[in-house]
Amino acid sequence: MGITRARRRVSGRERSSAVMVAWIGVIGAVCSAVIAGTFTLLNDEEPAKPAGAIGGDDMRTIADPTLPDGSKLAAGTKASKVWLVKNIGNAPWRGRYVERVGDDPCVTSERRVAIPDADPSDTIAVTVPITVNGHPGDRCVAGWLMVDHQGQPLFPRKIGQPPRNGNMWLDIEVISTKP
Repeated sequence: MGITRARRRVSGRERSSAVMVAWIGVIGAVCSAVIAGTFTLLNDEEPAKPAGAIGGDDMRTIADPTLPDGSKLAAGTKASKVWLVKNIGNAPWRGRYVERVGDDPCVTSERRVAIPDADPSDTIAVTVPITVNGHPGDRCVAGWLMVDHQGQPLFPRKIGQPPRNGNMWLDIEVISTKP
């Protein structure tokens, strides 16, 4: 004894209506999410400034005079990475440092290095001594953040994305120590 089912043919018009109802549901859900999101954004308070951030403080890297990205250095090389950085904000820089981000052993440096003081519109040379420890073929990427005397990041919105963490970074390739 088999069960027989009656099959009904769905017309093109009915199929179109079902698709239209589905699309209206999707559009309604999207509109609801957008409206809810807009309402939330309009009612959110201003986010708190990260610790260490100073209103009107800003910086721009002007030049990379030593070891530009892609530089090739032999393992064991000791060198200095220099960035020319301009104070484009309205806050003077006093008692600041650059602090290493991450612990990639491919390149080593001091954890924190003092930088020169700078008034607004001054350009300074930020210099970090490094040692290349990698093996031939390694790519070494290291980053540094400008911090205050307590180690609080000063430009959190200017932090690069991995592998370029920090406000300033080094990106080199290790080559053989033999010519």
